[in-house]
Amino acid sequence: MNTLLTQTDQIIISIVILVVACGLIWLFLILNKKEYKRYKNERYKYLNNIMKYPDFMKFLEHQIEIGKSNFTLGLISIDNFTQLRTYLTEESLSEYLNKIGKLIQMNLKVGWKFAQTKQRDTFIVYSPELFTDEELSTVADRFKNVVERRIFLQNQIPIDRTLTISFITIKENVSLDKMLSQLFGTLFGAKKLGGNMVKNYDSNSVINSYDIERYIEIENSIYNQEFIFQYIPIQHEELERIVGLELEMEYKTSLRQIKHIEFLKTFESSQDVYWFSLWAIERAFEELKEAIDVYQELFIELPISSKLLEYDVFIQRLEALAHKYKIRPNQIQLNLLYINEHIQDIKVQKNILKLKNLNFKFVVTYSENIKLEDVKEYIDIERLKVSVEYHQLLNKIIDENGYKSLNLINIKDQNDYALVDQYSIPYVEGLFIGQKLLRDDLLPYMNKVKK
Repeated sequence: MNTLLTQTDQIIISIVILVVACGLIWLFLILNKKEYKRYKNERYKYLNNIMKYPDFMKFLEHQIEIGKSNFTLGLISIDNFTQLRTYLTEESLSEYLNKIGKLIQMNLKVGWKFAQTKQRDTFIVYSPELFTDEELSTVADRFKNVVERRIFLQNQIPIDRTLTISFITIKENVSLDKMLSQLFGTLFGAKKLGGNMVKNYDSNSVINSYDIERYIEIENSIYNQEFIFQYIPIQHEELERIVGLELEMEYKTSLRQIKHIEFLKTFESSQDVYWFSLWAIERAFEELKEAIDVYQELFIELPISSKLLEYDVFIQRLEALAHKYKIRPNQIQLNLLYINEHIQDIKVQKNILKLKNLNFKFVVTYSENIKLEDVKEYIDIERLKVSVEYHQLLNKIIDENGYKSLNLINIKDQNDYALVDQYSIPYVEGLFIGQKLLRDDLLPYMNKVKK
């Protein structure tokens, strides 16, 4: 009997010990959870304002987790960064980005955090404050004014870049994924409009995932140097010298090389023609700047989609780029592609007049489909480009348009060149006149052929 009682006592004691142990473990877990939570709160509370992107994401998740989901997020993105990647070394790029990061950090308020995103040209900023649209505008203008200043690298290379800034103010519980999708969608929407702007989140201004992918695809093509820029010399026969350089672009895909007359049309339909054209114009100005500085009477011919003339802001951006690179408007001749499709648009007509009043010039390329009488009603044509393939129509074209503005193109041999004397054509271009030039060939070629 005593033995049975001893066994029973042992069982009871074991059960009590087990219950107490479980209770202690449970208590330990609760206390540990509270301590960990307190540790996280303290850790995130005293984090530096500059963070690595993974830590920044964990910080945002923590803020949402503890109920502090009312805050403002912003993206500060460097415009035309892809162009910098094509000619700066990795060391210089890192130096530039570090300087940008320091400028952002210097303008953060207490409690604000920021990090560089996976897209190296873009920084994300957190503010615990909720802003009105007016306050957001003030904050964004401060960042733009400070960060857009000219930056000199150690090798004394100056860099001027504008910023595109997007904001989203969170006033209700929203998942982090959705929040970031809206924020980046707003940024890319602004980028597709040419960048250099501040855009607050608006459900109507966010582009879809396909358009974002298309935008990134084109940006990657720029970085991978799949867009080839060449310059065709334009000679004036009476002056017997090169008077201009025409930009020709080719898109080098895995299947074939596509000329700008074709791919710009595709970019129209995908709404990428505006931002891409601004990038292309700035790249051309950068590449031609040295030759223009030496040969100050040279003009530049730029092929542009006439759809750009539907954007009032295009004129402002073009004028700003000309001013930035110290190129006179009368040195810039715009070859208006697909002009017949847009010439009847009232806004296009008004913007053509604005550009004319600013002293920009216009070029039109002849084709069988173009209605020159409609075009000439609204445009003073500086040069009418006609390919040698239309040589049988030259008499008709000259009768209707005169010869002083005529520019014969695609001249390949002496037979083609004979048309120049026959019809007293003043402007000529083609392989028989001069080879297509890459950036590094421009000045040596101009020095060689100058008269």
